[in-house]
Amino acid sequence: MFKDKGNIYFSWFLSYILILIIPIVLILVSYMLSVSVIEKEINKTHAASLQQLNEMMESTFSDIQNLAIEVSWNDKSRSISRYSAQNLSSVQRLNIANFIKNLKTLKLANNDIDSLFIYYKYNDFVLSNNGMCHVKDYYNIYVESSGVVYEDWINMLNRSQQNKFMPYEAINNKGQLKQLIAYIRSLPFEKYTESDATLMILLDMDAVYSWLDEMDWLDKGNIYIIDSNNSVIISNNNASLPEEINFDVLNQREDSFHLTVDGQEVLVSHIHSKVTDWKYVVMMPTEVYLEKARFIRNVMIGSIFCCLLAGGILSWVFTNRNYQPIRQIVNTVGTITGNTPDNKYITYRDIEKTIDTMIEKDQFLQNRLEKQNKILQKHFINRLITGQISDPNYIQSTFENYNINLKSHLFAVLLFYIEDFSAFYNKNEEHFNADESIEMVRFIITNIVEELINSKESQGLMIEIEDMLVCLVNIDSADLDGDWISEVAHTAQLFMKDKFGIIISVSISSIVEDIENINSAYQEAIEAMEYKKFTIGEVPRVIKYDSIKGDSFNISNTARKEEKFINCIKAGNYEEAKDIFNSIIKNNFYKPSESVKLMKFQMYGLINILINAIREISATLGEKFIEETKPFERLLACEDVKEFQQVANSILEDMHSYADKEKQLEDKEDLKAAIIKYIHENYADMNLNVSSVAQHFDVSLPYISKYFKKHHGVNLLDFIHSVRIEKAKALMREGNYTVEEIAHKVGYYSSISFIRSFKKYEKITPGQYMNL
Repeated sequence: MFKDKGNIYFSWFLSYILILIIPIVLILVSYMLSVSVIEKEINKTHAASLQQLNEMMESTFSDIQNLAIEVSWNDKSRSISRYSAQNLSSVQRLNIANFIKNLKTLKLANNDIDSLFIYYKYNDFVLSNNGMCHVKDYYNIYVESSGVVYEDWINMLNRSQQNKFMPYEAINNKGQLKQLIAYIRSLPFEKYTESDATLMILLDMDAVYSWLDEMDWLDKGNIYIIDSNNSVIISNNNASLPEEINFDVLNQREDSFHLTVDGQEVLVSHIHSKVTDWKYVVMMPTEVYLEKARFIRNVMIGSIFCCLLAGGILSWVFTNRNYQPIRQIVNTVGTITGNTPDNKYITYRDIEKTIDTMIEKDQFLQNRLEKQNKILQKHFINRLITGQISDPNYIQSTFENYNINLKSHLFAVLLFYIEDFSAFYNKNEEHFNADESIEMVRFIITNIVEELINSKESQGLMIEIEDMLVCLVNIDSADLDGDWISEVAHTAQLFMKDKFGIIISVSISSIVEDIENINSAYQEAIEAMEYKKFTIGEVPRVIKYDSIKGDSFNISNTARKEEKFINCIKAGNYEEAKDIFNSIIKNNFYKPSESVKLMKFQMYGLINILINAIREISATLGEKFIEETKPFERLLACEDVKEFQQVANSILEDMHSYADKEKQLEDKEDLKAAIIKYIHENYADMNLNVSSVAQHFDVSLPYISKYFKKHHGVNLLDFIHSVRIEKAKALMREGNYTVEEIAHKVGYYSSISFIRSFKKYEKITPGQYMNL
């Protein structure tokens, strides 16, 4: 269902879930922050309690240290250290008794003192708050029952002790083992190595334990006082110190840290004593202080689960409710466009493809309608220009229907005559055939002229009438003189000649007012173009009707020359006949001021004279001459005087040379065979084309194209390509050459041209052919 991460259903469903997850994440963050705050408060409480315990202990220790100083500097204590236990005088005994009283007084003055005694090393006796006895007797009475070995005990007393607190066990009055803290100090203070006596004060920690019992939060936790030897000085519940906690570990850790002890996570807080080398440690299981937090957590987990369940269901409902209309729209559009998605859950790519298909189809229809409208528009303009419609209301409404907004009521007509496009054809011979080339030339002229006219704030509409391009120009009312039209014509001529090698002539009508006079403008443009055809002299390629209109015509007497021309033909004097004929043309058609109509009549008269002359000599030359040279067809095909003069001279030359000159081409089948042979021999020449073949056989390009198509059934260019491709296929079957090498061997400039031609004629690429 969600394999494709781009599908809309998944994206929307995921969006709803993400929106649901955001508050859940915030709740979890709040919970973690709450736990952190609770933990910080617990740490503060532990630190405060440890600090209070530390202050309590240090206060007691300070009192004990002061008491030790007092005992050390007591004169009686110092003098007793020099007494002999076996030879005590009465004064000495009195001093001892008084000192014992002092010890009792000191004990009574401090409730934390359980007992105290001074061991005199050199006399082996002990003075305590309970009296005087030998050291061995004191051990037997007060120490032995606690399980301490005498040697260890006496060695401890004999060692030099400097202000040391240590744990100590003793038996109380009830015969129970009791945890005490022993303070040991060598006397006197000024002797650090060889001391005279050792003071030991045993401290009763009942007050400390009572204080610990008052701490309710310690019910499930433990508190320890440990020294640098990891000995437990004090602990509640007589708990032993876990192996994971020791003095060195505490020195390396922060004041508060988490630790796992016996598989249980605990929170450990500790501080260091400023008086002794002890540490005060609290160890509390995290579950104790997180018990309420866990309850809150469980409630939150339940709430989150319910939110996820309800939110997931609602997300599914909302996703389906929003997805179905989109699915229906895509299916509807897909049905129309024929591109319905196959997958169950549509993706954004499906929507994009559906919209693209719809746009493409709409664009196709728009282009089709636009193409139809252009055809209808051109048909309408054609009828308007040729005078087939004249109703102003109909014309105006039709302009509006085709979205043609007239600039003004002024119009002019331009005619474009394509004189030569051979340079364009030769350059693009591989891409276009002759028919395609002429269509491309017309397309280029149309675009250039319309763009130039529209840039002048006027409007140009190009159509084709009887193989000529005609442009209807709607002139802006501000340009009444219309001189810019000639500039546009000149610009178009130069641009097409320089950029494309296309040579054209342009005729321009006069500017007319109102739509109904458009046909008159068209007739003027035709007459101006015909003027060029019937004039041999120097005529500009842009001809304005206003510059040639006139009716002046001086009749020249040509009857005598025409009669002499006929006589020369009959006599076989073709050279003189040719000179007379050219003289008649020069006298009648090298006058640019003559009217077009009169020049037409003169041209038709000369054609008639030449036809009569041909008929006169047909008996001499025979019908074969007429069949082969086709003089009548050639004369009737002439479009202007210049071409007529060239054809007439050619016919006269044919007459002159027909009898004694061998035909240039005796048999057309021999020409076809020669062309085929020439192509097979020169197909590898990259310069081989229709133009070069025509040049080789000394015939015109149009003639050889039409001739070969007529007698062989295919275009000459297609035949050249077919020969090259067959040769290429043979090379490809050998398998020894690359496509680039084959292309050069069969006469193509590049592999791109070869591949394009091969695919055009074989419908597959060279690579596909080689893999067959």
